[in-house]
Formats: sequence, C-alpha cells, structure tokens
Amino acid sequence: MSDRELESNFNEGKRFFNIRNYDVAVEFFRECAENSGREDPYYNRYRSWLGLAQAFSGDMGGVVLCRVVAKEEGRDPEVLVNLAKAELTQRNRAKALDALQAARKINPHVPEIGELIARLDRRRKPAIPFLSRNNIVNRVIGKATYEFQRRRDLKKSPASES
Repeated sequence: MSDRELESNFNEGKRFFNIRNYDVAVEFFRECAENSGREDPYYNRYRSWLGLAQAFSGDMGGVVLCRVVAKEEGRDPEVLVNLAKAELTQRNRAKALDALQAARKINPHVPEIGELIARLDRRRKPAIPFLSRNNIVNRVIGKATYEFQRRRDLKKSPASES
C-alpha cells in the first residue's frame, strides 16, 4: 500500500472515529497498521489509533494495545494522549493522568494535553456540601452523578477530544 493510500485510510479512520463509528474506524486503522511496517514513521501512531478505536468500541484489547504502543514509542505525544483516552474508557484515571504527564514532558505546547489534564485534575464538589465528602450519602450520589456525566461525555463527539 502506498504512503498516499495509508494517509487516506488513516484520515478516513479518524473521520469515522470522530463521528463515533468506532467499528468502521477500527477497520481503517487496522488496515493502516497491517500495511505499514515498523520502519514506517507512523506505524505506532496507526496502532495507537487502532487501540483507541477498539477501546471506544468496548474491546479491552484496545487499551492493552495502546499500552504496548506507548511503551514501544514513548516519544510521540499523540500516542500518549490516545493511551490516556483509552485508559479513561476503563476508568483508569490515574494511568490516564500518568500518560498525559508523560506527553506534556515531551511537548508542553500541545493544548489538548493541558485541557485533558485540567479536566482530570478537577475534583468535583460534594453532592451535599454540608456533609463530609466521605459520608455514605455523598459517596452514593457522587458515584451516580459521575456515571451519568461519564455516559453523557461518551455521547459527545470525540472530535473535540481527538
């Protein structure tokens, strides 16, 4: 497959990812990963996007792939941002923050990294402010509202996140 075809497939994969058609995006990214070699400078980026699309489509293997790619690559902030997003699909907030911190060390000028860190670093106010944060009522309500917020965020277009 030519470089032009790889680029076209990669862009199509991102387009389908951004409209939340993750299964189709997986196929485009898989084709890119399979038809490029380790010598291709974008090989790990293709695999990273493949893992991210798999994670968003509910395949835990996508998170594992993102972890492997991040270990192999380590110098591409986009790969680390994709790892962070994949970790968030599994509610691994601490691992997501670690990946984002590593990405920020590589390139502190990427606005998306700072935005994601700020969003994850934020601790929400207790549901009932006059009760302790550890109070069982606050904890139950907090978990319920967190789940509601998470589902709402998943319904948002990831175009603003990618």
